[in-house]
Amino acid sequence: GDALASYAALHSMAIPILLFPTAILSSFSGLLVPECAELDGRGERARLGRMATRAVSGTLLFSTFSAMLLFLGGENLGLLLYENGDVGRYIRLLAPLVPIMYLDSVVDAHLKGLGYQVYSMGINIADAAISVLAVLVFLPVLGADGYVVVIYMTELLNFVLSLRKLCRVISFRFSRGAILRPVLASLF
Repeated sequence: GDALASYAALHSMAIPILLFPTAILSSFSGLLVPECAELDGRGERARLGRMATRAVSGTLLFSTFSAMLLFLGGENLGLLLYENGDVGRYIRLLAPLVPIMYLDSVVDAHLKGLGYQVYSMGINIADAAISVLAVLVFLPVLGADGYVVVIYMTELLNFVLSLRKLCRVISFRFSRGAILRPVLASLF
């Protein structure tokens, strides 16, 4: 009973709140696919790199700001929307992962535009398989918090593999300033 309620609070309530801001980002990401395909078809690798740099930097700014809002307001959101303190707790636990989740969608859009849909699909299949195995290991030991651990593991793995592939395919810069600016901006 309690384990199922915790899982419902996490999966059916907290995660949709975390992903709600991606409604804006999904529209943007969808536009990247044909743009990347067109630039790739014309051989404009330098322009692809600049576009990826701007897209990743903008997404990092948006996602860091979103993560900060979700972290700070998570408990209130859980209580306001669901009258459930557990939802707020899960929002706060997962809020630091928001930049990775949002960045992954933009990186995947670039890969799809560059013709690496099968690679992205392979990563997602591996992600799902690892998730199943990790749930079997962590859920009995940690309960619903084990599912949070699994989400962190698989999201990070998915993002790292996707970003690594994108960095190999096109050249784009990702400086420390690109990370620090959004973090500092979201604090003020």
